[in-house]
Amino acid sequence: MNTKNLVLMLILFSTYGFSQKSDTVFIKKENGHKIYKIQNRTSDLYNDISNFKEFEKDNNEKISQIGLNSRWIRIHKYNGKYFLYGPCDWCNDTKFQLGDNSIQIRGCELKTYKIISAKKINQREYKIAYVPLSAKKRKTVLKIKEIDSQYNIYEFSYRDGIDRSKMLFIRDSDYKSFDIINNECKYEKSPELKFED
Repeated sequence: MNTKNLVLMLILFSTYGFSQKSDTVFIKKENGHKIYKIQNRTSDLYNDISNFKEFEKDNNEKISQIGLNSRWIRIHKYNGKYFLYGPCDWCNDTKFQLGDNSIQIRGCELKTYKIISAKKINQREYKIAYVPLSAKKRKTVLKIKEIDSQYNIYEFSYRDGIDRSKMLFIRDSDYKSFDIINNECKYEKSPELKFED
């Protein structure tokens, strides 16, 4: 093989090798801590994010009749796009399950509340009032509003004491329409990614 062919082969190999698209796009990469986008829809993380196994079953006929989905997965906005999120600390993975009799909310732990009313306000807004099962506390009113019809994004807002919480959610059936940002921390808890929502 002459030098000219060898140089040509090296150029072709390096061009091909460096031009392949990677499935992983890093946002942050440090020793033991990586934040990256996952675009592969067969990733096991999609199963983790969409898992509702620990939730108790409840009928959802009334919820369906007013036009609401039963299961909701949190979504975030980052650089103008919507992403699912695999947090470093799974306490930051909030899910809601709405039933005819109860609302279940999972953060660090699964909490169940009794629904006292659920109604449709208009084509894009709903209101659900609920109370804790055990203690006699004030009712909480959860407002659900569609804020992006193109991507079926809903804003959940409610007061928790004096604090007002707002989070974005999608129906559980839509989860594979979005890429994931994964916050992988191997050795210790690391800060969660800051989002626009």
